Amino acid sequence: MPSEVGEHVDRIEKINERIHHEDDEEEGCDVCHGTTWIFLAEDITDPSNGEVGKAHNPVRCRSCEPATPPHLTDEELAEWMASTRWRYAKTMPQHPHDYSLREWNDQELFERVVKTIWDRGYDRPYLRRVWRSLDVGDFYIWIAGAPPLPEHPAPVKETALVNRARRVQERLGEAG
Repeated sequence: MPSEVGEHVDRIEKINERIHHEDDEEEGCDVCHGTTWIFLAEDITDPSNGEVGKAHNPVRCRSCEPATPPHLTDEELAEWMASTRWRYAKTMPQHPHDYSLREWNDQELFERVVKTIWDRGYDRPYLRRVWRSLDVGDFYIWIAGAPPLPEHPAPVKETALVNRARRVQERLGEAG
């Protein structure tokens, strides 16, 4: 038995050496270290008992691939979010979020926002389904509409609104 454990440990050490050696040769940014993926942690509140847990979303590293038109940079998305009209979704107080309608926005810019979320975002489970989402600052934004399907183009013309919610939720009653 001890020899099996020793062989297993040796195998793991060899794998780690190979990984670290490959990492040294990888080109990439300081955020993802050449993997092109990062894991964002998010606090999630269980509505049944108020318990707060962590969820880790693997997302593509946007530092390695700068946004090029028609995609917006994180700074441009933040500017759009700060300047656009948002309305609180009062019909869903148990899932606090805001939305911005296409008709409230410059059409070309709105379509670029949708395309950026679709092409550079990730699939995030929320409210019992998957939504194409993108983290921007303290918020994540997502496209309302049909669930994302592999290899489908961005639903630029079909998207009527964009949602946003804070990435860190607070327990109800503890917000000060």
